[in-house]
Amino acid sequence: MREARVQVDPRQVSSLQHLCGDERANGDGVETGNREVRQGRKTAHGDLKIGCVREILPAPLDVATDLVNTCGSVLCPHHLESSEGRSRSDPFSPKGAGNECALRGLHHLLATDDCGDGVPIAESLSKGGDIRLNPDIFIPDSTTATAGGVGRGAERPNAPVVGAPAAAPYAGSYTAYFAAEDAGTYIYQIVACSRYGKSAPVASAGIAVAAGDSVSIAVTDGGNETAYYEVYRSDLNGSAATCRLIFKVPRSGAAQTITDVNRFLPNCSKGFMLTQSSEVLKFKQLAPFTKIPLATIDTSVRWAQVLFGALQVMKPLQCGMFINVGKLETGAYA
Repeated sequence: MREARVQVDPRQVSSLQHLCGDERANGDGVETGNREVRQGRKTAHGDLKIGCVREILPAPLDVATDLVNTCGSVLCPHHLESSEGRSRSDPFSPKGAGNECALRGLHHLLATDDCGDGVPIAESLSKGGDIRLNPDIFIPDSTTATAGGVGRGAERPNAPVVGAPAAAPYAGSYTAYFAAEDAGTYIYQIVACSRYGKSAPVASAGIAVAAGDSVSIAVTDGGNETAYYEVYRSDLNGSAATCRLIFKVPRSGAAQTITDVNRFLPNCSKGFMLTQSSEVLKFKQLAPFTKIPLATIDTSVRWAQVLFGALQVMKPLQCGMFINVGKLETGAYA
């Protein structure tokens, strides 16, 4: 380091003594003016200069101090980034990965905002490496019944006749899943379905359900080749407008009874667990790969390449299905 030395003039020393006042108050260890004149030069002391300049220009120095503090906070992320490859789990990770140790320290210092911004997370740091998160539509909302039906009126099934539902303690071989918090009044809708379409929904009367009950609904086929029924249920103590699909039941005869034990919930979906192995899942080819020429409608030549096949499950017990996969309510983690 170079030492800064300045030439001192007697008149400058007198001015400095006049501006700085008591030398002992400044605490800079500067000798008297006469001694400085005899020496002819002296080492520049930062404390003396700062004390004198502060007395002359106090406001600009305060602004400069704030600027230095601001620059220091701005440069902090730069220092974190420049420390890549040092004191982290994987010094050979790609550039821009950041210092994980420092980032984890900042994470605990920063205040939480309860995920108020709703920013999607692309990846997450973990001890085992980076975990990439790919968004997907996995849990769709339950469907509602179409008020006017689906398909041509002459071909689709006619609306069924729905009797008054009845609730009683369940005595079957399965389990009743109506718990104490599920007790209340429900409304059901029944839709007759076939390959040609769906009938308009028919709503039942409200039924009061207690814990441990099951609900039975008498349904009579309205005709026109009904294949199965869709059962919709309202929210707890809700109106018919809140009915959502809960399950489907095949047609067993002209008249049948549909039973609900609350095993399937509205506003939920299903998730599948598959073992991705050639011993468990196989692709069954149903027809050879075929090239089919298409009609000529312009100067281009068009064709379609078709392959018919199906997924074949060789070991069903090594696969599974999750039911009642729902969404957490807003603020569930608050």
